[in-house]
Amino acid sequence: MGSAIVYSKRLKGEVTARPYSFTGNIAVFAGMLSLKPCKIENISFDEKTELLVIVAESAGIVAERGEDSISFKGNPNPRGTYGEVTKGLFDNFSEIPYEPCGKEYFLRSDMPSDILIALFMGLVLAEDDSHVVFTNIPDSINTLELFINVLGRFGIYIESSN
Repeated sequence: MGSAIVYSKRLKGEVTARPYSFTGNIAVFAGMLSLKPCKIENISFDEKTELLVIVAESAGIVAERGEDSISFKGNPNPRGTYGEVTKGLFDNFSEIPYEPCGKEYFLRSDMPSDILIALFMGLVLAEDDSHVVFTNIPDSINTLELFINVLGRFGIYIESSN
């Protein structure tokens, strides 16, 4: 059984992502939730990234967009933006609340990576720290490790064990 502790911190910073759409999507998602201005460079915009950008534009937080970069002004309402991005995502997962809150989560190891990433992003916004315990090594462990690495560039610390 593995676990992770998510320390609730505010997102900040300037991030250069690997030129791979997955890391770019995570970086854009994190940048959208940053209270402070944030610039992400060297990203590939795929259809998921474009959907995130649409939400960010409707929230009025996009400062500038280039061919392989995007800047955010700083989000005065990150929880609202998080709610827009995750609307309907957790419907089949009753153990995951829509409102980010710090608590202890016991999750199956076969949960889809997009659900886990959305949960962890919400936990970053929670007022209290969280503890996530998996029943076994998650099927998407490599995806989660990459996700944790990208969040680390934003100043978010996630401690994992086992």
